[in-house]
Amino acid sequence: MIASSLFQLSLFLSAVAAAPATSALDYNEDHNITSLLEKRFNPVCFQLGGPDGSIGFLDAAYCCRDQLNARGGRGEMCTATSPYSTTTFCDCTVPNGNQLSPRAVVQGLTTGSGHASSNCADVARGMQWIIDNCRTNNPCACGVGGENAAYGNGNLIVVLKGKP
Repeated sequence: MIASSLFQLSLFLSAVAAAPATSALDYNEDHNITSLLEKRFNPVCFQLGGPDGSIGFLDAAYCCRDQLNARGGRGEMCTATSPYSTTTFCDCTVPNGNQLSPRAVVQGLTTGSGHASSNCADVARGMQWIIDNCRTNNPCACGVGGENAAYGNGNLIVVLKGKP
């Protein structure tokens, strides 16, 4: 019995060793899977004084993040429809005594043709990277702006900026 099992195992291993290697690309083509790897987007931080009022106010950014998290908690999707024009997901204004605009705007773009959607909480999660990494160096550290992909969706780009 043991000899028979060892013989069958030996045949199986010989067959596996003789089989041609299959790459991930071959697997994708054979099974019509678009990609085993998630698309990536390199985040960008905006600079103070950049184009189109590119720096938003930090407290207003928190306001948008909280609104988007709440909308995502209700199952709402944030959808962008173009790589050329933005779709506004949130626009918050808060009172402040600074020279910066007390406003933050969160918008979406696609990385290609067609539309891209994510739960709004995933947009907020992608936005959190911008809040954590793209603050200005001014004394109050209250300016923030940049671009990052929505969490888990490299096709939906989240843009956090201000408006004059």
